[in-house]
Amino acid sequence: MLFSFDNAALQVGGRVLLEGLSWSVHEGEHWAVLGPNGSGKSTLLRAVLGDVPVVRGSLSTFFGEQWNPPVGWVSFELHRQLIAREEALDAARWFSAQTDGAGRAGELLLELQPDAQPGGGGSRSWAERLVELFALQPLLSRPFRSLSTGEIRRLLVARALMHRPRLLALDEAFDGLDEGTRRLLVDALGSLAAAGLQLLQVSHRVEELLPEVTHVLALRAGRVLWQGPRRRVLTPRNLGRLYGRTPARPHEERGSPVSSRRAEGSHPEFWIQMRGVTVRYGDRIVLQDLNWTVRRGENWCVQGPNGSGKTTLLSLVCGDHPQAYANDIRLFGVPRGSGESIWDIKRRIGLLSTEFQVAYRGEASGLEVVVSGFHDSIGLYERPSPVEEASAHGLLDRLELQELAGRDFGSLSGGQQRLLLLARAVVKRPELLVLDEPCQGLDPANRGKVLAMIDRIVAGTNADLIYVSHHRDELPFCLTHRLELPGGKSGPVS
Repeated sequence: MLFSFDNAALQVGGRVLLEGLSWSVHEGEHWAVLGPNGSGKSTLLRAVLGDVPVVRGSLSTFFGEQWNPPVGWVSFELHRQLIAREEALDAARWFSAQTDGAGRAGELLLELQPDAQPGGGGSRSWAERLVELFALQPLLSRPFRSLSTGEIRRLLVARALMHRPRLLALDEAFDGLDEGTRRLLVDALGSLAAAGLQLLQVSHRVEELLPEVTHVLALRAGRVLWQGPRRRVLTPRNLGRLYGRTPARPHEERGSPVSSRRAEGSHPEFWIQMRGVTVRYGDRIVLQDLNWTVRRGENWCVQGPNGSGKTTLLSLVCGDHPQAYANDIRLFGVPRGSGESIWDIKRRIGLLSTEFQVAYRGEASGLEVVVSGFHDSIGLYERPSPVEEASAHGLLDRLELQELAGRDFGSLSGGQQRLLLLARAVVKRPELLVLDEPCQGLDPANRGKVLAMIDRIVAGTNADLIYVSHHRDELPFCLTHRLELPGGKSGPVS
């Protein structure tokens, strides 16, 4: 046996979760943990790691002294922690005159095993094997923060394995990955499992459960709903009990969850015009000679493999990328670099992305997060007006998120945070919605709800949309055009 919960209860902040939890994982078993957003999945994994206390009952572990650490961990929260650490180090680098001292991906990979150097002499090391398994060689010399979400996820899986843990806990580790990268991870983890590594996978997508998974535990509303061998318990009836009915998305649905009054301002014929746009970092070219025009009334899907430049493209659109000034780019009819304020751009755009969720840190309630959308700020630094509070409450009501209004944003699951940040993106009635993987981390019911909401917003407010997703079943009906990277191939959505 690896570990066992006996009639346990866990505590996060002042909340007690998973009361009466009894669950054991034996040697040779690979488990998946399923459940809706906020059901306690990530909390359960953190308890196995020792980060969440057991306040009633017991947790017994039997890893043995040779496993140090016994559990490797990959999650969105780890991604966020490492980005925050890099940002905190920036000040120290600046004051020590290390202006080009950004942490490299290879350094992050090896910090848990500093004596192993990929590419060094002698016999092939464990680090070199991981670099090969997860195809990391092209990433090692790049700054960690320059990697795409999918590239970071691949790096973090290899990093978690550097000390050869007994158990690898994967909390939505396949989120943000293109199909090719998902296959690479499945093959790599399969070979490691065959060599003795045990897997513990949290996922909202049953179709992405690893082939090695032998058992499944299902959580709902902070309690165990069912558990057992995969072949016995993973049935349509049990999944229906777990997730309920996924909302339908009929084309004729036209009710809008936000006011049809759009933001103040002129409405040019073209939202975006890019001519011959090239973005490079040293010798590495991210975008090359890209020509792209987004007209009013068009809703674009941007697709491409991890690392193809989608995040860079969106940062150009949102006014955040410094190389916008070195390119021929017009946003809302105004050339970049002609004296426009970045806040003039941001007030017209509603943004949701993984990078933005990573950056949204600090203490704030769910309501404050939504209201901050009126001010284009991370956090809320002034008292909201009665109109802003009423608008935010009304939107939370219509999105069935009112129970999150008073909760601390940092205590919520990644999926619950995603839903609040989507509400933040639309609360100010933007002219252009930029949504990068908006369904990432969401359970099936919430994915259906979000997609229906996006269609209603576009239909009811005439807001236009730029949308990124790696999953074809996550595309809203309102999309009209597609841009595929790399290569800039574009055309109508088929």
